[in-house]
Amino acid sequence: MPVLAFPVSTSVLFALRPRAGTGPEPGTTRGLANRPRRGIPVSIVMKTARYWLPFVPAFLGVNLLCYLDEGYRDFRWMREPGNWIAFALYLAVAYGLLLAGTLATLRLAAALRDRLRRAA
Repeated sequence: MPVLAFPVSTSVLFALRPRAGTGPEPGTTRGLANRPRRGIPVSIVMKTARYWLPFVPAFLGVNLLCYLDEGYRDFRWMREPGNWIAFALYLAVAYGLLLAGTLATLRLAAALRDRLRRAA
């Protein structure tokens, strides 16, 4: 899966830097665990990513195919309600296939990881 890189402005990086006096004392790690976390916990994002992440390439791929096939290389196909039905069907099939592949791959990886842990 390709990795997308997004440019980050220096103002965002400046806002994310730690403030003076908020870190732990020099030579200790106290204070890091008690610092409040911002945003959505990573575990929730990773648990739901297996379901929404395959939707992105399915949507983009079906959009490209409808652009080329239904619209003859323009977006006038979006004006016709019948084309939206075809779009929804193609999207459902593409998403289903990608989701099944993703879940099967994750299940296989978990089984291999468990087998390696038992062997060690």
